Amino acid sequence: MTDNVKNLSIGLDSAIKDLGLPKSEALEAIFNKWEIIVGDKIAQFCKPNHFKDGVLYLKCADYTWFSQFKFYKKPIENAIQNKLQLKVPIEVQIMNVKGY
Repeated sequence: MTDNVKNLSIGLDSAIKDLGLPKSEALEAIFNKWEIIVGDKIAQFCKPNHFKDGVLYLKCADYTWFSQFKFYKKPIENAIQNKLQLKVPIEVQIMNVKGY
């Protein structure tokens, strides 16, 4: 059973690489180590929600932060890129504020 899981993991990582997406470990780190990656200031106002089609979607705490996102978009993308040393950049977009 362990070999099957390992083979599946290798196959998935290969497919992810072929699609130009980050490895599953990088996505896991984004969700589990968000505060470390982007810093406390950003983390207290927005958090990752889901990843789809090469885009990381964030939820924001309030409309003020939502309107200021354009100033933080590039720094967030750069922090993810640099701290996780990704070969393929991840784009971030913001979602509706409701449901944070």
